Amino acid sequence: MLVALVFMSCSTDTDIKVSGVDSFIIFDYEDEDALPLVRLSVFAETASDAHRVERIKIMSRETSYEWTVDEPVIIESESKQWAGTYNFVCPEEISFPVGFYTLTYTDSGSNEVEAAFSISYPHELIGKTAREANEFLDGNVLENIVLYDENDILIYYGIYKESWRDDARLFAENNECVYYRRCLSVRASSAFCLMPSVYKDVSTDDQ
Repeated sequence: MLVALVFMSCSTDTDIKVSGVDSFIIFDYEDEDALPLVRLSVFAETASDAHRVERIKIMSRETSYEWTVDEPVIIESESKQWAGTYNFVCPEEISFPVGFYTLTYTDSGSNEVEAAFSISYPHELIGKTAREANEFLDGNVLENIVLYDENDILIYYGIYKESWRDDARLFAENNECVYYRRCLSVRASSAFCLMPSVYKDVSTDDQ
């Protein structure tokens, strides 16, 4: 997953070079009995300077639905750069079409380049609560855990370590962690399920 922070620098390079597109559907659950907030994350990996990006537009080839983001988020990790957003959403009456999409990347000089990507996900998840989603997926997932601090900043993303054993041990070994969420990657799809937050029990801090 793309889990980095952003920013800075400028370039006079006018050539846009999009080398790939990372895309996934996120089913975000507030609690066990709530239906998910569904959003689409799309980031274009670029070999040119991502700080020159001005706009990213995506279009479903099957339906011609379009989404646009101005001033996309920029992510940098080592020598790589991405530009995009975590938060494309649909009106209530429609859902993200499965299939192929076209991404149009526009820079500050109005130069454009297109790239293709696709998404797939179990459409049934849209109408299922977190509790129901666990049963529906029935282990057909790769599971990781995401730890956050008091400022909602991600401090760990990875497997649930054996040494944690339970929530008490997890929070004891990660003092800065205030809550965590299970992240389920649905096999053979573009879908991730962010399960409800589990908070630290502050009443046990001094015990």
